[in-house]
Amino acid sequence: MITANMPIYLYIYFFTRKGEVNMLRIAKIIRKRILPAALALVVFSAQYVNVYAAEDVTEDVPEVYEDGFMEADADSSGIKAIIEAAGFTELEGYGALTAAQMQSKENLAGHAQEVYECEEGVDYVENEVVVSAEDEEEAREYAQAYNADLVAFEYGNALLKLKPAEEAMERSGADMVSIAVAASSDMDIMLPAAWPNYIDEFFDGFDYSDFTDFEYEYDDPMLSRDDDRYQWHLETMEVNAAWRAGYTGNGVNVVVIDSGKSDHEEL
Repeated sequence: MITANMPIYLYIYFFTRKGEVNMLRIAKIIRKRILPAALALVVFSAQYVNVYAAEDVTEDVPEVYEDGFMEADADSSGIKAIIEAAGFTELEGYGALTAAQMQSKENLAGHAQEVYECEEGVDYVENEVVVSAEDEEEAREYAQAYNADLVAFEYGNALLKLKPAEEAMERSGADMVSIAVAASSDMDIMLPAAWPNYIDEFFDGFDYSDFTDFEYEYDDPMLSRDDDRYQWHLETMEVNAAWRAGYTGNGVNVVVIDSGKSDHEEL
């Protein structure tokens, strides 16, 4: 029966005295020929695995690291050195970030490359990030962690103004927002997910030519852009097209339900 060990058996047979058992000679063959070959195979395999793993890591690292972080900072320890230069401080204590916050970090990591491809001042506000927080106290804690000023806090979102750190930006080759994104998208760094404060040009390329005589056609000063009470949303919704088509709302009862209440005889 042929087995995987057959070559070794044949080798031992022909290099012993015509198949006679000679334990000293067998031990000598194993020590001088078989063990070195096995050791060489192990070393080669280990080097191959290391190179393969290194190639995988390089492919997964965001492109922003190529000119900065990647030079010696692709791992968390290197990024931590950069965020230390940026003045960031990790949150301390067990459970510093909730499961939901860790999920947010993971979501940010999935979009990090998109951030690195954006242009500061064009696609997002310079040195500003948005962080989710339970209340204003937590928002202030996060602002301190990012060495930033708390600009505003509304509806669970904290707007932070980062302080420029020349050393960190020079070392990483990135702006402060990208550094904050890189740090907060790292699952090993205890900082909440920091998203850029994106700039959205809602009226970019909007054609106002159809509204040239809007205010005069309907004789309403609130349709004038020069009026303090200008009803900009009517132009945005292009309601003039509906009005011209005869949909004026005449005869339709409209009820507005608001949370506010004022002292009025009809209420």
